[in-house]
Amino acid sequence: MELSPVVQVALLQTATQLPFLIAIVVGLWLAIARRKRHPSASLWAVIGFSALGVQIGFRVAASAYVAWLQAEGTVWEPTTALLVSSNLATYLLFLIGVVALTFAVFVGRAPAERSQPSAR
Repeated sequence: MELSPVVQVALLQTATQLPFLIAIVVGLWLAIARRKRHPSASLWAVIGFSALGVQIGFRVAASAYVAWLQAEGTVWEPTTALLVSSNLATYLLFLIGVVALTFAVFVGRAPAERSQPSAR
């Protein structure tokens, strides 16, 4: 049984993104598990990991859509704007994820105590 080009591309994209998907699932699990101890950081982590997960899903779907268009023999000119929009949305989701994870790292941190310089 031969798989359709759309399914082949979707499986290949998912396979290449699998290490990131595993890291996202582990990160979500850790954020949810520690939400009582660090509620703000956990919330930002969940937002960040979720945005990155949606971004990967969006990328897989866009690649499968392009494979479907190629299989159908569709002319590329009308789909160029859609592909540009797809790439912009993917980068926006990535940016949201990274910014949210950066907030998760630094939110609610107490300022470090400054030590007095030692007198010599």
